Order: sequence, then structure tokens, then C-alpha cells
Amino acid sequence: MSKKKYKPLFVCKMVGKKNCLKFIYATIALILIFILTLLGTNIISLAVTIGLLILGSLSSQFVRMFGNINMGIEFIPFVSIIFFYAFGFPPAMLATIIMMIASLLMVGHVSIDMMFSIGIFVVIGLLTYLIDFGSIATNGIIMIGIFNILTLILSTLVGLDMVKNIMYFFGSIFFNYILFRFFSEILFTLLLL
Repeated sequence: MSKKKYKPLFVCKMVGKKNCLKFIYATIALILIFILTLLGTNIISLAVTIGLLILGSLSSQFVRMFGNINMGIEFIPFVSIIFFYAFGFPPAMLATIIMMIASLLMVGHVSIDMMFSIGIFVVIGLLTYLIDFGSIATNGIIMIGIFNILTLILSTLVGLDMVKNIMYFFGSIFFNYILFRFFSEILFTLLLL
């Protein structure tokens, strides 16, 4: 009987064999810290939070449906913005980083737009302290507009494909408008139980 060879995780190739376990342990630790910060909430809020984290983490799988062209169908911005309003900046930023790392592990490559998305999420997170029109749906739609404008500007400045940038921009605006318009209020309410 032959030994089955396992392909190393992409992250192991990226950080090296020596650091691979450290990276995986650090990711697990971040997830546990985030969950532990939420233990003061009830089981429904905790379940919704974990479900949204998983949904955000799976965002990269939608890119694969379109042959590695990101059409803006991803949940990380939606989930992150709801978390910023529900939990505040530190836990929401931690959740955003967790989702981005998980998504990165699933896709198997680091892209430049993913790297500066973290900076854009910092800006969005800080803006949530300044912009409040009362409704999570309205706030979310405004924040997703700001997120996409900043993403389009930065993507263009670093020389990424303009056609792909514009497809992402309009796809993300439309997709997230639908999410915020129809799902944000109920999810936000469940998170605050």
C-alpha cells in the first residue's frame, strides 16, 4: 500500500514550512479570540456571527464561478460593515481580517487588491463612527459606495485592469445594495439580541 501524498496548503508555500503551523495556529487563535469576545451575547447572536464569518470567508468561491474574474459577488464588505455598526471597530476589524485570511487560504494566492482592501476596511470602520443615518440599510449602502469608490481609485492607481475594476465596482454596488436593502436589518437585529 502506497503512502498518500498530501498537497501542502498554499499558506505553507507562502510562509515556508517552518512558519506554516505558526500561521495556522495564529489564525485559529484569532478566531477563538473573536468568538470569546462575543460570549457575552446570547446563542442566536453567536450563531449569526459565526454564520456570517463563514459566509464572508467563503466569498472567494464565487470568484471561481466566473473564471477568476471578480464580479463583486462577495460577502466580506457586507459582513464587515454590519459588524462595524454592531460590535465597533476592534472586533469588526479582527473579524474582517479573519475572513480575508480564510478567503486567501481558499483562493490560494495573494492579490494586491486584497492587500489594500485591509486599509480600505480601516477607513470604512473609522467612518462608521462618523456616519449614522439611523438605518443599517442606509448606512451600509453609503459605506459600500465609499468602499467601492476607494477600491476603484486604488485599483486604477496601481495599474490593475480597468475593465475588471469597473465590472467589480458595478457588480459589488448592485450585489451589496440587494444585501443591505433586504437582509441587513434582520441580521443587525439578530446580532444585537
